[in-house]
Formats: sequence, C-alpha cells, structure tokens
Amino acid sequence: MNQLNLWRECWNLPILPATYYPEPGGFIIDNMAAGFLYTTGTDMAFYEQFIVNPEIKDPDRGTAINLVDDAILAYAQEQKLKVIVGKTPNGSLLQRAISNGWECGKASMTVIYKIVGE
Repeated sequence: MNQLNLWRECWNLPILPATYYPEPGGFIIDNMAAGFLYTTGTDMAFYEQFIVNPEIKDPDRGTAINLVDDAILAYAQEQKLKVIVGKTPNGSLLQRAISNGWECGKASMTVIYKIVGE
C-alpha cells in the first residue's frame, strides 16, 4: 500500500487506508499501476481507484494500463460478472477504454459520499 499512497500523493489525491481496497479484487503491477474491482454480490462490479505511477511515461504507461485492465477483466470473467462500471475524468484514459471495447455513457455528475463509521 505504500507505493499506492506515494502515487496518490503525487497525483494530489487523498491517502486511503488499506481497508478501503477490496480483497480479493485488487490488481497492482509493481512500480507501474493499480486498479480495483469492487464486487457487489450481483452481476455488476465497480472498477475504481485506478492509478498509474506518475513517474512512468508512454509507452510504458500504456503497457501498465493494459496489464491492470487485462487482470481486472480476467478476474471479472472468472467471477462470472456481467457488467463492469467505471468512471474517469481523464480524457486519454477514456479514449483508451473506448478503443479497448468499453462503452461510454456521457453524464455530468458529482461524486457524493458519506462517512458512516470510523
């Protein structure tokens, strides 16, 4: 988790405790990238907390993204999931997803959350 926290800090994202990440469902490619699949007990899961080491540049960045994406998709298929939902504010990541067969629903939204425990 230390490398994730370092990357999050570099990207000006809040540090998350280890308990916020799913087990199983976390896919970390050492020193490259990470992504997490949050299953719901239904046919749908959420692909969240995707992050790339800020020191990695293309073409290695693209390779890292593909490695995480491939691992997430393989796990989803093993779990017999039907749909994976994700979101990104990153235009280049969105274009990469579309070129890899993801569909795009356009919506303007604000992420809301509520802390319900300590």
